[in-house]
Amino acid sequence: MYEKYKNIHYFQAAFGKDCVDAGYIKGWVGVSMDRDIFLHFPELNIYPIEVNYKNFDELSCFTVIEYLFDNISKPTDTFYHSWDDCGIHINKHDKAQGQKEYAEKINGILKLYKEGEYKLYSDRKIRTVPGNREVIEPLEMENRGTLSYESFKIQISRGGDWKIEGVQSFFQFKVKVKNPLKTVITNVQILMGETPPGLQLKSEKLFEVPTLQPSTFVGPSFDYLATDNCVGSYLKGIIRYDDYKGENHTFYFELFEIQYTCNLLTPEQISKSDFEKKTIRMEDKKLSFNCEI
Repeated sequence: MYEKYKNIHYFQAAFGKDCVDAGYIKGWVGVSMDRDIFLHFPELNIYPIEVNYKNFDELSCFTVIEYLFDNISKPTDTFYHSWDDCGIHINKHDKAQGQKEYAEKINGILKLYKEGEYKLYSDRKIRTVPGNREVIEPLEMENRGTLSYESFKIQISRGGDWKIEGVQSFFQFKVKVKNPLKTVITNVQILMGETPPGLQLKSEKLFEVPTLQPSTFVGPSFDYLATDNCVGSYLKGIIRYDDYKGENHTFYFELFEIQYTCNLLTPEQISKSDFEKKTIRMEDKKLSFNCEI
């Protein structure tokens, strides 16, 4: 089933596409499926799904089903890029419709497993069907062990911009970590990676917070001083935390590109009278350009 939806481009909106002209075009996840799976489930031998599915246990199988449900979306407007047979590109997509179709197919298969004991619900969780067990208890993903998708799913966002202080340029990089789980996470650490050439980290490299309550977040800033006239590189780092069972999880957040800036172009701060003194002896000149091609 995974290959069927992959071949009709139901995962392109989430994971993007390699284009012969534009290179890798990102989807809403921001990285390819193989990289995203590795970052979220490093201890589960999941990818490539079409090869490894034969060795899935129940945990791995349910995790993949829920993961695909999160990232499926039906293409509604596409075009064919004919150059070098690049293939289908998506303009518009419908996530709700894609999830509906996928859930119907998956639940048709789950009915054949353990006498229909499990079902994929619209809240993206697989849990028991009422009436099929003496004790009905939702199988919350975070209670399936440290390898389940939900236990990994803290929300990470980052961004930054340049600021000028005097004649110095600083890049202020912010990382936001939100805990959307129903349990407290502890020992949260945000550690910046190696400082790129041309920059000097002026703040602490490591940010720590002992606890992060459900539905709360932290958003520290890291300030980089530009030490070269022009700089441009990538920032990287890792985020660690302990879940409610005391198990540690580590994430490498996606590379963040710093655009170039030139300190030499920072305007000098002078008064109007000083400006007139500097320009009074300048001659008026006419500049002409030959624009013939």
